[in-house]
Amino acid sequence: MPNLNFVGKSKVVNHHREISFRFLEKKYGSSENMIIHGDNLLALRSLLATHRGKIKCIYIDPPYNTGNEGWIYNDNVNDPEIKTWIGKVVGDEETDLNRHDKWLCMMYPRLRLLHELLSDDGVIFISIDDNEQANLKLICDEIFGRINFVGAIPWRKRVSKSDVPHGISQDFEYVMCYAKKDFQAGRRIDRKYFESEDFPGRPWRTATLTKQTTAAERPNSFFSLINPKNGDEYPANPNRTWCITKETFQQYYDQDKIIFPGDYDFLKISKPVMRYWKSDDEKKAGINFGLTAASTYLPPEVGMTQNGTKEIMEIFGEKAFNFPKPSTLIRHLIGIATITSPNSIILDAFAGSGTTGQAVVELNREDQGSRKFILIESMDYCESITAERVRRVGGDFSFYELGDPIFIEDQLNPDLSRDQFRRYLFYSETKKEIPPMNPDESTLLGIHDGIAYHLFDSVLDFNSLNQIKTRSNGYVIFAESCIISQETRDQFKIYFRKIPRDIRKI
Repeated sequence: MPNLNFVGKSKVVNHHREISFRFLEKKYGSSENMIIHGDNLLALRSLLATHRGKIKCIYIDPPYNTGNEGWIYNDNVNDPEIKTWIGKVVGDEETDLNRHDKWLCMMYPRLRLLHELLSDDGVIFISIDDNEQANLKLICDEIFGRINFVGAIPWRKRVSKSDVPHGISQDFEYVMCYAKKDFQAGRRIDRKYFESEDFPGRPWRTATLTKQTTAAERPNSFFSLINPKNGDEYPANPNRTWCITKETFQQYYDQDKIIFPGDYDFLKISKPVMRYWKSDDEKKAGINFGLTAASTYLPPEVGMTQNGTKEIMEIFGEKAFNFPKPSTLIRHLIGIATITSPNSIILDAFAGSGTTGQAVVELNREDQGSRKFILIESMDYCESITAERVRRVGGDFSFYELGDPIFIEDQLNPDLSRDQFRRYLFYSETKKEIPPMNPDESTLLGIHDGIAYHLFDSVLDFNSLNQIKTRSNGYVIFAESCIISQETRDQFKIYFRKIPRDIRKI
């Protein structure tokens, strides 16, 4: 499979693993929906600790790298050439020869983290236009796997313009779609079933009795069907033969699966049709009963950019955000992705005006789902626009900021507070939030799966052990040193963790 090479690639391929873990600090709210203010690369790294493999659907609308967006490369990659890019606005094609390299270096580690966050049955939708569509396809093939490419969905963003270069109006963008592994989309269909007196309690439907094969391709299906009841004859179409053969006709007929004109007056058919029982459809489809495949042809009701702008105007009373996607587009994508799992988690790492949050709120209202959203936005308008939009459309959420890094260049951050340090120690061992401190036993971090976790200020000795009041099946104790023998530790099931040597990095 061909891979895309670009300036800085070797430095960003594993950059997502080099980012120091930070806690997400909740500022307010009690909802499971999350709005995170901060750099999405750092926020995604933090989410990995709690949401790895749990996200069903991701939608992102990253910068298109048009040269007119004013986006800035700010990732702290340890490379002299890349460091010269930091803090500078990415220019257009004529003034910035590395503009595509910068965009790819920005996207690559984020896509790696998004891939890890996706569940095995998850999907990612990425909005993009012609500026980077080809490059995005190649790095997604590399990260998600070419076999997991679902499709490039064209989205009409506007009506045609006349004052355009070359006389061709570029009216479409794309939504690139990749699965993690076992993703299955779908849309609901209202299939009509009939009840008849000859088969009480057995609803059935009809379908064509022909298929797209010619007489030359399927000669054993090119024959005249004869109605056994009255001898009426129905010749085969040489360009579309029957889906049964002359030899199998009687078998299907005896099973009441072939209906001729006149068998049921209400059908008003002129050619024989096949009968399918609802019970067989339900058994075959399982949880997908009533669904059919979604299409890359988007219905007109998904709207265009003008519809997104109109929504913003209606919500804020002014044009508070430029070129927002219509919530109807994202609602459609999330809808087909979570058609059988309306309790999924939806993630948008480039949240912008909060369209994805609105889409989730409205989709839940529509189908009584309980989907949760996670929105990440780095800009200062995260609270005044992103969060405010969700609030105004009736959604609830908890608002988060990024905490301090736990490690700085592989060393513990010396500016961590003791509370932050305690929280990280317990979390690094258990992947659980630390419980409230017990004032009667200040060394205790918490208990998890029958093991008590303690932090002592300096030396682990017998005087330290005497401070332990809560009995447990075992003890993980953090301290700078230990003067208790290994034999004694084994006897009392004490597991010593030396600070900082044995502190796990997550």
